[in-house]
Amino acid sequence: MGYKYLKDEDLSRIKKRKKAIKFTASFFFYSISFILISLILIFGMFFLYKKITDNSINLDKNEKIKEVPIEGDKKIENENNVSKSKLKNSSKILEYKFSEWNKKNPLNLWIINKNNPIENAKIENELVFCDNKQVHKIIADPLKAMISYAKENKIDIWIVSGYRDLKTQETLFENQKLFEKKRGLNDEEAEEMAQFTVAKSGHSEHNLGIAVDFNGANKNFESTAAFSWLLNNAHKYGFIRRYAENKKAHTGVNNEPWHWRYVGKEYAEDIKNSCMCLEEYILKNMLKM
Repeated sequence: MGYKYLKDEDLSRIKKRKKAIKFTASFFFYSISFILISLILIFGMFFLYKKITDNSINLDKNEKIKEVPIEGDKKIENENNVSKSKLKNSSKILEYKFSEWNKKNPLNLWIINKNNPIENAKIENELVFCDNKQVHKIIADPLKAMISYAKENKIDIWIVSGYRDLKTQETLFENQKLFEKKRGLNDEEAEEMAQFTVAKSGHSEHNLGIAVDFNGANKNFESTAAFSWLLNNAHKYGFIRRYAENKKAHTGVNNEPWHWRYVGKEYAEDIKNSCMCLEEYILKNMLKM
């Protein structure tokens, strides 16, 4: 009897120990599971909050700045009445007809803008390649020299657009016009507004091959070392910055820091130092008006 009592007591102790171990293991398992689930939920909520916040910030940015998807990614106004007011923002300089001037002077001094189309210019046989882009032969050598000298000074500039045929120019303009119409402008307003960004076919310096767009032709170019280098050196090779923000009324074109026009070494430095656009300079210094 004593032996049996001791055996039962040992068995009972073993069972209690097993239960304690099982309870402890279960406690740790559920505790660790609870902690892991809590961490997952906390991190999940954190990343969800961050994503919502980031999207909200991006939405605010997109509402404040909308870009035109053609030639330069320009900023545009959200209100149509602001856009329409720009249509009246022109000057007598922009209205001046340079037809006779263009007939009497070399190509590098021609004025081509919204009111002065290309006339009687056949340049198909005058085109050559520079940096894998076609340009007029009168600008090829100085352009190559400028790009080469820039690289020697650790400045990388490359051509994204040189000569354009009339058909390509027409397509670009029609796309821009369609974009303006989607913003609520009528046909006449859309055509006028589009010209601030893309010239009509036959009204672009690219159609003559005497101008080039550099380094992606986007709004960020103005803050690059390449742009600063061009401001200080392009005139040495006969090139000028053609379209500046403060000259928009005279040129009829938005700010395009990437667009550089060849005028020749004998004129480029003087034009640069005059702080005038090409239209102004020719009218005031060459036509004496």
